[in-house]
Amino acid sequence: MLTACLAGRAEKLDRPARVDLSQEAWEDLIREAAGEFVLPVLNRRLGEIGLKPPGEVAEFLAAVEELNGERNAQILEEAWAIARLLNGIGIEPVALKGVAFLLEGVYPGPGCRYLCDLDLLVPQARLAEAAEILERDGYRQDGRDAMARFRHHYPQLQRPRAADGSGSAPVELHHSLGHGPSKRILSGEAVWRGSTVRERDGVRLRVPSPEHLATHLILHSQLHHTYSERIWPPPRAIYDLVMLDRHFGEGLDWKEIRGRFWTDGQETTLLLHLLQVERTLGMARPFAFELRLLGRLRWARRQALNRRPALRLVDPVYLVSSTLSRRMQFLTSIAAAPGGWKYAARMLSQPGFYRRLLAEIALR
Repeated sequence: MLTACLAGRAEKLDRPARVDLSQEAWEDLIREAAGEFVLPVLNRRLGEIGLKPPGEVAEFLAAVEELNGERNAQILEEAWAIARLLNGIGIEPVALKGVAFLLEGVYPGPGCRYLCDLDLLVPQARLAEAAEILERDGYRQDGRDAMARFRHHYPQLQRPRAADGSGSAPVELHHSLGHGPSKRILSGEAVWRGSTVRERDGVRLRVPSPEHLATHLILHSQLHHTYSERIWPPPRAIYDLVMLDRHFGEGLDWKEIRGRFWTDGQETTLLLHLLQVERTLGMARPFAFELRLLGRLRWARRQALNRRPALRLVDPVYLVSSTLSRRMQFLTSIAAAPGGWKYAARMLSQPGFYRRLLAEIALR
């Protein structure tokens, strides 16, 4: 039901249901949309596809969008405030992901896209300095992650919650977009060079190019996170891509995006993701392509796992790709850091490392 609403394909909703869904169906739709972090866009999307909810549901969805818009406005103000602090030491941060979408007007309204946190890219050489400026201004870092210094971003920063319950959004200062192929396909330096400046009251905040926004989004859902080995990307991630493609249209250079994935030997991953978005939400392919034999086999396997998720527990490719390979990438990045090999060796010698690995396999 949720993907049918996001896709806007009438054939996925039988005609009586489009006119008069039951109360239970509306509750299920709202619950699913909330769980996938796309509830704020549901109000606009239902209007676009001509599906009119009952009065109380319509009022609830409109209120969700309005309240989320107010929250987003606060997060954007915080982004500008942080940019002002960083501008003071000569750093122009680049807004990433959801904040960049809002600054670019990718969604039809400022309350349609839910923001989990505030992601900003700064030069790696100045990461510690940027974090120090924020900490001087009252931000506190999450010190619970022993491996924080080996990750592609500084430990999460946030202002302590005030007595009235108010507080800031979690802030992540990135120096790159991830490890392994993510870093090779699109480096932090390339994102900064391709970004454009947004200026307000003398404060300068950068936004990635349309191609870098789309590339980062695909990297995040297909290679960076273990969303079930590229097979079940979250609806919000694929809907983001639909909205980017709709917003920029011919201004989005898919040839450049394809070239980045091809250079790193990941073109098939890109093509499979585009097929997944087409199959799930109906986005037309941005360019013509045909899968080669290996790509067709990977697509058939992906479809089989979508139909029968339990197959993942006996699929060696899935087990390696979704758990072990990502951990090995992280261990490699740790070992490459000065003195990091000691931490990597320590992790490999701890039984907890292997227990967590087995738990990940069992829970996927």
